Amino acid sequence: MTEAKAYSTPYFQQKHLLFQFILSELITTHSTFRLLSDLVGQVNGDVGMLVEPLTGLVGSTQGHLPVVSWVQEGSLTKLKHYCALLCQDLESQQNCIGMHQEAHQAWWISQQLLDVLKPHPQHGKVGSWKLLMKRLTKSIQRLTKLIEKGIWEYREDENVLFFVLRHQEQLDDLYNKRFVHGLLKKMFPKKQNTLESFLVQRYTERGFPHLAEVITTKIRELDKR
Repeated sequence: MTEAKAYSTPYFQQKHLLFQFILSELITTHSTFRLLSDLVGQVNGDVGMLVEPLTGLVGSTQGHLPVVSWVQEGSLTKLKHYCALLCQDLESQQNCIGMHQEAHQAWWISQQLLDVLKPHPQHGKVGSWKLLMKRLTKSIQRLTKLIEKGIWEYREDENVLFFVLRHQEQLDDLYNKRFVHGLLKKMFPKKQNTLESFLVQRYTERGFPHLAEVITTKIRELDKR
């Protein structure tokens, strides 16, 4: 896709951009969910403290975002929204459909959990919210694995690979130590066709030669981790 065509194409029709949005919201979702999980261990009768991080996941809507939306919504709601848009632009790839279904499942469980806690947080139904928390944990774990598989579908897309490279610390924290290093090494196992040469060539051809230094620096940081 040429730069001119890319700029004239709405973001919701650009697969590589949608997938970057998905990765970004996954990072935010995990950060919020980690806070939620930590607070669960501190609950002592008053479950009201769980409402704020849950609202950070689902936001203030009922899960239906317009095609173009710049308002502050929950990270899980946006993730679900972007997965739905991504699947519309693909020929029903199984992994994409799975991502969409699991993102919707995680959002729905979060909404149920918030509904249980919000009306009377000081008298939350203990059995109900604990069961929902377990279901939410498993759903987010499944979603995370599906999105990891999705990264491989963009192994020849410099936009997604550069995003992964720039967010190596957050993704390593999300998956496991040196996750990004191992992933990119598998994608580019041959020394004569390195990730660095691939990215530098692609971005230079597109008119961004100044990114070569940034790419080299990020790869050196990656090798040191």
